[in-house]
Amino acid sequence: MVGKALGNGLPISAVLGDPALLDALPSGAHSSTFAGHPLACAAGAEVVDAMLETRPWRLAREAGSTLRDSLAALAATVPGVGPPRGEGLLVAFDCLDGSGRPSAAAARAFAAAALRAGVVLRHGGWSGSTVKLSPPLLLEDGEVSFLTEALRAAAERATPAREEAHALL
Repeated sequence: MVGKALGNGLPISAVLGDPALLDALPSGAHSSTFAGHPLACAAGAEVVDAMLETRPWRLAREAGSTLRDSLAALAATVPGVGPPRGEGLLVAFDCLDGSGRPSAAAARAFAAAALRAGVVLRHGGWSGSTVKLSPPLLLEDGEVSFLTEALRAAAERATPAREEAHALL
């Protein structure tokens, strides 16, 4: 299944696979809420053309590498941020409490601080401590810089050490 990048924000998806497998489904066996809307289909066709021309997965690989490097540096200097993981621009990291354990409260605080810095983040995962980044596929250098600076600002505002210091004041 592909969808997020295909519609560039419009609701569309596609199922990709081996023709022998996909042709085995009887007509009408696979349906979707996002099937066939003319505007979304037109956008999808344009996106496919643009992808064939620009090869955005290469850009996403480079931007994701820059983003993960920035987050790794942040994790090395801010105790409340765990090491990043992911592929391309789908990147995640755990927020940690003062003793280095995954913390849902720290993730909520981080997401709130990121929102104040202009970035909307999702958080969740098994322990609720994972912050998930899923920026647009066509992220430009300036946008990567903005995102990494916003994440740094959020980390500095939301670290456990700062929370504990504020509680003492």
